[in-house]
Amino acid sequence: MAIIIKKKVGTSNKNQTLPKTSHPTPIAASFDAAPAQSVPQPFIDKISIVMEPSEQIAHDMFIAMTETFNDSTVFKEAGSGAKLKGYTYKKRIALKSVVGAKKWPLLHIGYDGQKKLVLKARLEFVPVDLKSVGMSELHLALTEIVEDGWHEFVKRGRITRIDVAVDLPHATMDSFLYLPPQSISVMQWKSKGQLQTATYGKKQGNQTLIYDRGAKRAAKNQGWKNITGIRVERRLVGMKMFELSKLAELPNPFASMKLIETMAPPPAIDQTAEGKVDWRWVMFCDSVQVRGLSGALALLPKERAQTYKKHLAAHQKSWWQPEQIWNHWPSNSEMFLSLK
Repeated sequence: MAIIIKKKVGTSNKNQTLPKTSHPTPIAASFDAAPAQSVPQPFIDKISIVMEPSEQIAHDMFIAMTETFNDSTVFKEAGSGAKLKGYTYKKRIALKSVVGAKKWPLLHIGYDGQKKLVLKARLEFVPVDLKSVGMSELHLALTEIVEDGWHEFVKRGRITRIDVAVDLPHATMDSFLYLPPQSISVMQWKSKGQLQTATYGKKQGNQTLIYDRGAKRAAKNQGWKNITGIRVERRLVGMKMFELSKLAELPNPFASMKLIETMAPPPAIDQTAEGKVDWRWVMFCDSVQVRGLSGALALLPKERAQTYKKHLAAHQKSWWQPEQIWNHWPSNSEMFLSLK
């Protein structure tokens, strides 16, 4: 296991009216500021969706696309970066309510020019940037290339990546330790000796990120004075194309996460009859301060490491309640999909 320590200190849409459709306009209330409550709500921080249209819709999309993309009012060029393999077009979808082109949804299109068919469309965006108004605008923009707009993505789309996050406004990076379910690579970013971000797992697979929200925004020169607490985020990739319409059924990505006390009492094996603490526990605690919990556990013999992990898991922070947090997911995801 490697432990790496690093120090890091628009254009408007066309005026249109919503098309007549049997589906409701997407309203995502869960993306707007939620009222304060004891159990925070999980939300989608980023999502990538691939939609493969039926043959008839694929032809209609090709015709609509060739006409619409000539007008750059809504579908903007997305820069000179490399396109994803299997895709020809790369566009940013300009939304009136979203300030900054980098926050506009990114659309990739793969097509067969000879058969005049759109083979697949990939949509990537950050729902918390769009909020409910932006989601409505996204739906309206997508109707320019596919009749049912966003709802066609909901019906036929599959998730290739989803970042699910939860904000803990009263926690700080030094108020807990993260106990990984298994040995994984760890990267940490510090500034002036203070831990700001910790990433667990490799970029190619599922990752866990825990970071100081205010410090991250300050590093990006964004407004941060009223931003407190930490964000716990799970980045899920390689989902075998999970169906977007079944988003409410997504397994709890926080279920196996354990945020524990920074100073747990010693386990029974390290306490003598006289109440003294064995030197091995003291050295382990010192090692945690230098190497982090994962690094300190990696140095222990297998049996003792397992004993310590089981002991530490029994001392979770009271404010970390993965089950209660996930109870909000079904209703929030339904609002996101607007299937009601």
